[in-house]
Amino acid sequence: MNIGFDAKRAFQNFTGLGNYSRTLLAELQTKYPQHQYHLYSPKIRRNARTEPLFADGHFHHHSSQTLLKAWWRSRGVLKDLKRDQIDIFHGLSHELPFGIHKSEVKSVVTIHDLIFYPHPEQYGAWDRKVYHYKFRYACQRADHIIAISESTKADILRYYGVAETKVTVIRQACNPIFYEEVSFGERSAVASRWQLPQKYFLYVGSVIERKNMRLILQALPQLVEDDPDFRLVVIGGGGSYYRQMQSMAVALGLQAHIQWLTDIPFADFPAIYQNARAMVYPSYYEGFGLPVLEALASGLPAITSNRSSLPEAGGPASIYIDPDSVDELVAALRKLNQDSFDKAEMIRLGREYAETFRQGKQVQELMGIYEKLM
Repeated sequence: MNIGFDAKRAFQNFTGLGNYSRTLLAELQTKYPQHQYHLYSPKIRRNARTEPLFADGHFHHHSSQTLLKAWWRSRGVLKDLKRDQIDIFHGLSHELPFGIHKSEVKSVVTIHDLIFYPHPEQYGAWDRKVYHYKFRYACQRADHIIAISESTKADILRYYGVAETKVTVIRQACNPIFYEEVSFGERSAVASRWQLPQKYFLYVGSVIERKNMRLILQALPQLVEDDPDFRLVVIGGGGSYYRQMQSMAVALGLQAHIQWLTDIPFADFPAIYQNARAMVYPSYYEGFGLPVLEALASGLPAITSNRSSLPEAGGPASIYIDPDSVDELVAALRKLNQDSFDKAEMIRLGREYAETFRQGKQVQELMGIYEKLM
């Protein structure tokens, strides 16, 4: 088969959507080298993160030859799909080219989340209108829809009214690097490189309102009172909310207890995870919640929210809290901060659960969908 992909996020996004695209594409060409994979992106970037997408003989790269790159991605690419004799086109992040339903190309779209419906306050009016128009078209016109969680599937059925048989849940896989144990020497080198504290809790993700950093900051004064050595490491950037949270930390006298990091190389993440005491991620809403799964694969206990898809990411051994309850978060942090608390069973069960998310199973399910469509 000639399989085409909207690879914009694979080449230009280096957080959640990009990680999903790169991990999936790399595993497809490893497991199913008999097919040809065509990557369509307005720009092609080659760096350490995208290097696996340049495997000889497997990937074919196509970029826009026009200055109207947004138009090319949303409509003009259809001519390229016909030229390249594409059998199936997979929109990896919510979108399909307009008019694809009139072409001979079969289409699949991955929907990660529909956050702008339950949390419209976090998006501008124009953005909400554009997302609704694009996502609705993709869901209604695709030959098949991939939802990355049961929670996302429920939202697709609720908001777009498509047939349930048209939607398959293929949960987001975890990058293989998080399953590998990092040597003590490498962990020490990474800790030294980023001046990490000896003991710390970890938050990974954009610092935006729905991810609920405010709750963490509200809980920390009680933890610091219990343990003056308590530390939190935050990895992720943001805009106005990020700056509000930094100001709030100063107002609460927490600046010595929080380390804010950005632009960490992906290769350093496993060591940073494995050096931590636990992941704390009390988000209100996630399409999946990949940092929680990455923590489990790394042998790290997780505290997360009991909302949306997060119980799917955290499995049976994580600690779940009401994301509006400071008391519940304080209790969970205190529990995992006790040196006397035996976390071995949480870690064992978390790793067992994370094993079910290795990429091989997901790409096998996806290839089955491609083959069925053909």
